[in-house]
Amino acid sequence: MRVFVVLFLVVGVAVTSGLVLLSSGSVSTPPDGPSAMVLSSGLSLYGNNCASCHGADGKGNPGSDPPLLKTVIVTGDPITLIRVMTQGTAKVILLQQRSKWTNTMPVNYNLTDEQIAQLLTYIRHDFGANSSPIETAQVAKVRLQYGGPSPGQE
Repeated sequence: MRVFVVLFLVVGVAVTSGLVLLSSGSVSTPPDGPSAMVLSSGLSLYGNNCASCHGADGKGNPGSDPPLLKTVIVTGDPITLIRVMTQGTAKVILLQQRSKWTNTMPVNYNLTDEQIAQLLTYIRHDFGANSSPIETAQVAKVRLQYGGPSPGQE
């Protein structure tokens, strides 16, 4: 009887643990990249907010607007890119680096944290050699830490 109880406990724990692992593995495993919905939303937001200056292809406009395609700001630390969106280039990018371009990116007052995350995820995916996605929580944290208006606030 004791052998049966011990065997039952061992098998029961193993099965239970296996189910927990399977369950938690399928729930907590992050996707390999951004979802099609995020990229589609980001593309739309890019077209409405960025393409007129940076170009549909992300190559920018020589002399006036910098390229986004595979630049350090796009592929590097996401905090810098988020700060550019929430604070504008005047507060984030050194004057020497901005001097090549006549236009200065303004602060975007209209986009929510989620929209900024989708937009920047699209930019990092398509123009940043498939760089990591940006999460809404990252945008909110950067906005809180470094300042910048909330959506609708000027």
